[in-house]
Amino acid sequence: MALRHPGSIHPSTLPTCKSAYATSQEEKDDRQGALAAQLPVWRAYLPVLLEKFARIPDPRRPQSIKHKLTVLLTFGLFLFVFAYNSRREANRELTRPVFWELLREVFPEIDTIPHMDTVNRLLAKINPEQLEEVLIQTIKRLLRNRRLQALLVEKHYIIAVDGTQKLVRSLYVSRCSRQKETSHKNPIYIQHLFRLRSIVQ
Repeated sequence: MALRHPGSIHPSTLPTCKSAYATSQEEKDDRQGALAAQLPVWRAYLPVLLEKFARIPDPRRPQSIKHKLTVLLTFGLFLFVFAYNSRREANRELTRPVFWELLREVFPEIDTIPHMDTVNRLLAKINPEQLEEVLIQTIKRLLRNRRLQALLVEKHYIIAVDGTQKLVRSLYVSRCSRQKETSHKNPIYIQHLFRLRSIVQ
């Protein structure tokens, strides 16, 4: 299902069961209900994001452009917001007629449906710091407008710290990397990373 309900736990693999919808109207009603629950947030903040996305320089050749930059970045955002497991799943779900009709009702400026491989190629060319700046400015706006007050616990936000380990074979990454000798000719460089995430549910 394209529109995920907040707080749900998604399996790492797609289910093999048949669709739970008996009719297309049941599916449409369920999708409309899920989107309706998110509409206040989308209406308030997606136009702001579209405006910020439009300021990012487009790295594509002008003669090869089919989809607007803002459309591709918005669908890239959907890939993460709806917690899809793969671009293949996102392609299938985001191109469903019901989803497209509901999306156009809310945001008519989104006039095309890009393939997620196209979105991926664009994201590979864009400087990540530019997208990070959009995220930072959006979070600042939320804090400034006191939109996250309900998440405070004793006047503090809860932050989850996730320690990960990134392995890169035969390649020196940075001074933060640690070299590990192996039985092979080339050493392995290990770089430890931390990921911080605000708890919003």
